Amino acid sequence: MPLFDTDADDLADLTQRVGDADPGVRRVAMLTLAEMPETEASGLLIHGLADPVPEVRVAAAHALESHPGNTVAAALIAALDDPDPRGARPPPPCSSSVTKPTRRRC
Repeated sequence: MPLFDTDADDLADLTQRVGDADPGVRRVAMLTLAEMPETEASGLLIHGLADPVPEVRVAAAHALESHPGNTVAAALIAALDDPDPRGARPPPPCSSSVTKPTRRRC
């Protein structure tokens, strides 16, 4: 057994986590895939854009920002048509000009 996991082992583990029943596990898997430059990682993230849970879709979209390519760009553009507003776009950045208190922490 090797001392360290290989990228292939990591990708195999993440592939399983992308299909996990728990949306929190899928969301974290999406964020972890952002750090993997492999084409397979991009494919898993594109798959994540169609997840039934909006938070997972948003995590996949954020993670895809670090993956170049026309296929990735086309998938992100298509994701903008998400019918659920929570999944179509990330929340706006925090602003100090907001005068009304919100629940979101910056």
